[in-house]
Amino acid sequence: MYIKMFTKKVILSVGLLFMVQVLAGVAAANACETKFSGQWNNNGIWDNCGGTIPQLGDTVLIKSPHVVELNVDTAELDGLTVEIGGDLNVAQRLSNPQLGYSINLHSTATQKIDLSNALINLSAHLTINAKGQDIWLGGVMGPFDIHLNSNAETRLMGKIGEKDNLNSPTAFITDATGTTVFDIPDGLQNAPNFIVYGNRIFNDDVLIAQHASFFGGLGPITFIGTINLDPFSGLADLYFNQIGSSILQFNKNVGEVKELRNIQVFNSNNATIEMNLSKMIAEQRISLRNVLLNSPTYTVLIESTTTGANRPMGFRNYLRTAATAANPNKLIINSAVNDVLLFSSIGDNNQPLSSLIINTTGTIKLNGTSVITTTVSQDYTGDVLLATDVVLNSPEVTFQNNIDTAGFDLTLNTTDTSGATKIEGVLSGSGDLIKNGVGNLGFYSINSLTGNVVLNEGQLNNQVASDSIFPNIAQLSLAAGATATLGHSSTSDYVLGNNQSLLGNGLFAGNLIANSGGTVAPGLSPGTLSVDQINMNTGSILSIELNGTVVNTSYDQLLLD
Repeated sequence: MYIKMFTKKVILSVGLLFMVQVLAGVAAANACETKFSGQWNNNGIWDNCGGTIPQLGDTVLIKSPHVVELNVDTAELDGLTVEIGGDLNVAQRLSNPQLGYSINLHSTATQKIDLSNALINLSAHLTINAKGQDIWLGGVMGPFDIHLNSNAETRLMGKIGEKDNLNSPTAFITDATGTTVFDIPDGLQNAPNFIVYGNRIFNDDVLIAQHASFFGGLGPITFIGTINLDPFSGLADLYFNQIGSSILQFNKNVGEVKELRNIQVFNSNNATIEMNLSKMIAEQRISLRNVLLNSPTYTVLIESTTTGANRPMGFRNYLRTAATAANPNKLIINSAVNDVLLFSSIGDNNQPLSSLIINTTGTIKLNGTSVITTTVSQDYTGDVLLATDVVLNSPEVTFQNNIDTAGFDLTLNTTDTSGATKIEGVLSGSGDLIKNGVGNLGFYSINSLTGNVVLNEGQLNNQVASDSIFPNIAQLSLAAGATATLGHSSTSDYVLGNNQSLLGNGLFAGNLIANSGGTVAPGLSPGTLSVDQINMNTGSILSIELNGTVVNTSYDQLLLD
């Protein structure tokens, strides 16, 4: 009796254990393999599969040279692998085509979904649900959506799409957990390896293991998570080419943990880049266009860390902010030794940047920039080279090195009177310096500028122990209400040399010495020029208009203090 009862208990316990295992979906009942090509729901193509199609907990191997057409949603498998030479395609779905088909693993699966050897042709939407396992994805073609859901790693290992709508996915979307790794070979600036013509949304963090080159498309390209170089990769670039009118959106920092080599957007004049982040860091080059800053931290750092290669950073078309008026963005651009190229107007909308800081030991080239507007300050640490007329609007503007106007005009609209606005290096070139706004502008070097200095508002101050900080300019023009204090920092002497003219209606504060060939011409046809002291040496010229008895209307006036 005792033995009998014991036996029943043992049988009951084993049965209960078996039931729990089956319900949990951990028992890999079969190791299914293909015998030949065919559709997934044809049990005749499967070997070692219990006489049916793969079921819950089965592993699946698609062998070479078999091609399996997915025409049903798979059961929750334990793993799926396509051998080299094998393939998996997605069949057309006639009923409820919006649903497509899915490949599924169960929650405790022990193997990944390895499609790295497959070139998947989509004739319907495809969703891959790997749960806690990896997805390795090879090439994908066809005008349908693909959704990838993995709590682990989604590794892209084959080219996605082609340069035509019929052979490229219409959407590519990953879930919010896990990591997507771009490990697609042969991606170059003009050799794209990721071509999707609809939404491209990466809800998880992204690692770049090999060059990732996006091309074309009309829908948004959205990175919800961070982007970094894969820690096991030596270098990699991120390219966006001909992305049309797409919105390229970065929502978390790029390159903060491990920087990419280059980040470039090109041939995409109608695209907009939204930067909802605080840092974008690359080793060599960052080249962006149509940038809209929308940072939640209100400070954006764009940085190139290289100290060797000649890889300039470039910004094209426009760079503006969408921050609130109370919390405008600050933009910091750091380039270790390379040039920074600005092809864009910056802050030219109704919500300008608060501050712009460009740090480089290279050259800051204003190649296509016409207007840079900030509400607090602008600071340029490298040499500045103009390639067009430039207008800088800000309470404070600081140049810590030289400025070459290269024949173009530089206009400063400033309001700060504390002395923060200054040019510490040499101002050169044949363009004009035009000063607007009530702020002061200080000079800390003897300048070789051969154009004109036009002071419409505010004050010019000489901080150098020299009586000729503009020995080569043609004209110094002072508007009414403006003050030029350009004399020697100790003696207040200022020498007006041969072929130089002082004219206008403002105040020259200091001792003006007009040497031979120098011209003092009060007014701007006609008007009054005020001077603290003046010495007209032999050969100097005083040019006065006389055409009546009314000052400032009929004749010029030189007013001495």
